Amino acid sequence: MIIGDKHSFAVQFEVNPEPDSWLFGHICFVVKYSEVGDYLDETSLSTAVGYLMELLWYKGLREESKLFHLEKKELFWKIDKALYGDTEASIEECQDNWERFAKFHALSSGIDIFDNWKGYLIEHKDQGKLIIKNPSGEIQEDSLKAGELDSVLEEVVNFFEQNYSQYFIHWSKQ
Repeated sequence: MIIGDKHSFAVQFEVNPEPDSWLFGHICFVVKYSEVGDYLDETSLSTAVGYLMELLWYKGLREESKLFHLEKKELFWKIDKALYGDTEASIEECQDNWERFAKFHALSSGIDIFDNWKGYLIEHKDQGKLIIKNPSGEIQEDSLKAGELDSVLEEVVNFFEQNYSQYFIHWSKQ
């Protein structure tokens, strides 16, 4: 099943024909017709949907004009270093960086199909920039409408709530 527009941003998934308590299946993002994540790997969709819900905590909060205007590599590395790579930062600086930059996550490291990928979404006015580093280290930038990623993720979460809620121990909407 595909929710969203593969020309822009979509989530593609398939639930195994005989679901078990982990609701195994396949899932990935599709950005401009390119798969993001390892769709061929089987994963726990109940876990994946939980992490998609966490990405939605930042719905409407990804606006930052200064970052938006940076070139894709500079933008990616500025956010990535602030979140994961500044070994010289104090504990307070790390906490401040996390509070400022975590909202830009667009791929959850908690979903195993994204283990070798990183992605950040920055929005400004009615535009969004999705910056993704693929497993080979290439950084790509794709334009989205502001709110488009969140809208698709909400549709995916709603689909699973309506059709597979019995497989989820706890749904937590923030």
